Formats: sequence, C-alpha cells, structure tokens
Amino acid sequence: MDPVFGSASELATFGAESFTPTVLFESERMKVVLAGLEADQRIELHAPQVDLAVAVLEGLGDLWVDDRPRPVRPGDVAVIPAGSTRGVRARGGRLVLLHVVSPPPSAADHQVEHRAWPSEEAGPEVRAVLHQEHQELLPHLGHLGALAEQAPDLDEATLRERLHGVVDFLTHSLLPHAGVEEQTLYPAVDGLLRATGGGTGTMSIDHAEIGERIQALAAMVEEPLNPSARTAIVRALEQLEAIVRLHFRKEEEAYLPLLSRLSAAEASELSDALSALGAEHHHEG
Repeated sequence: MDPVFGSASELATFGAESFTPTVLFESERMKVVLAGLEADQRIELHAPQVDLAVAVLEGLGDLWVDDRPRPVRPGDVAVIPAGSTRGVRARGGRLVLLHVVSPPPSAADHQVEHRAWPSEEAGPEVRAVLHQEHQELLPHLGHLGALAEQAPDLDEATLRERLHGVVDFLTHSLLPHAGVEEQTLYPAVDGLLRATGGGTGTMSIDHAEIGERIQALAAMVEEPLNPSARTAIVRALEQLEAIVRLHFRKEEEAYLPLLSRLSAAEASELSDALSALGAEHHHEG
C-alpha cells in the first residue's frame, strides 16, 4: 500500500446505522483503521486476541478498557492487550478514533462474542443548577437599572443607602458566583470546547471587566453625590447591568448546553466542586 496522509475529519467516513471503519493501512504485521462514529453510535464490548492502540482524534466519547468505561477526548491514547475487553461509544456528536491493531484481526477475531454496553446511570443536572443560580441573580440586576433611573431624583442619604446595597450584592453575591465558575464550570467547559474547537478566554475577560467596574462603582459611592457624580453613577449602573446580562446570556446559550455531553462521573465531579465552592463563598459572605 502507498503511504497515507491527511486530515482525520476528511479521511473518516460515517454511516447512519452503525460506526464505519476506514482502513488506512494493512500488512501482515498490523492494520490501521479510522473509526468514525455518529452521535451515540458504539462498538460493542468484545475481547479479541489482538493488541490494540487507540488515539482519540476528534469528538467526545467513552472507551471501555478491560472492566470499565473511561471518558475520552482528543489527545487521549490507550493501549489494550490481546484478550482484554474493549469497546467505544460516541457521546453527543461525532467521534473519530485511530485504531492500530496488531496482528491484523482474523476471521475468528471478528466472530468473537460481542455484548452490549451496560446502562449508564444518569449524572446530576448541573446545567439546571447553574441555570437556577442565574435566575436567582437576574432580578437583582433589574435593581441596577431601576436605581439608575431614580438616582437623579433621590436625596443623598437615600441614594447612598441604595448604592451601598447594590455594591454589597455585587461584591458578595455576583463576584463569588463568578469565582465559583472560574474554578469549576470554565475548566469543565474548556475541555469540552477544546474537543469541539473553542475556548473560554473571553468569558474570563468578562469576569475581569465586571470586577473592575464593581470596584469603580464602590469608589463612587464614597464620594460626594453631586450632579456630575450622579450622572457617572447612572452610566456605571446601566453599563454594569448590560455587561452582566450579556455574560449570563452567553453562558446560557453557548456553555450550559454543552454540559449534557459530560459523562456521569464528570458531571458528578463538577456538581461536587460547584457545591463545595458555593458553600465556601456563601460562608465568607
């Protein structure tokens, strides 16, 4: 056979009914195959008498190795000795893997008994938890816009009291929420996005901008509330509300839907981390 070189996504083939193998190379010593799986397709569990090396090239899935499944994404590799149980399933989208089999499987290897994947326990609904947190925080953002409208007409003592309340919410509720996401949600989503071609850097920039604007607003509250200061406060409140609302919208529409592609174990790990850090920030507040 001639040498083969190319993009995995271009060389792989996919079938509507089952996974599709594309043979790239075969000799008496080894066989190299691209395995293309559509969402939820799988290679059932089997234990042929051939050694197998697997490299995950695109997508997310689970690789059964010997006695249990392991979540995999691009960059993961596995070596499975002859006689050990193996199997693959795609999770949430297309999955492309490189299989190197040695020696090439015989007719007997192809006829080895296959068994179905065991049922997977559902993981926690992390997306629903985060969505609920956003719903609890969003009404408070409406207070920013309302206060911006009322600020020019409020007496100084009332305005200062209301502003202190706003700053307290932003400092002790909104910023801790952002901190929890930075430490838990974004690393989890970042791994998913790397597997599907994206990143979370712009969202961290949002958090930094929000933090800086909260600090600036807190400083304004302590200064004399003359007409020019009130105008600046109105503008700061309106801009802060708009930025936070946009940030939440991006998370709701671009990030939270991806969490359904986490394995049950990964979803449980993220849920535990969110709960632990959330409790920690609540205690500090």
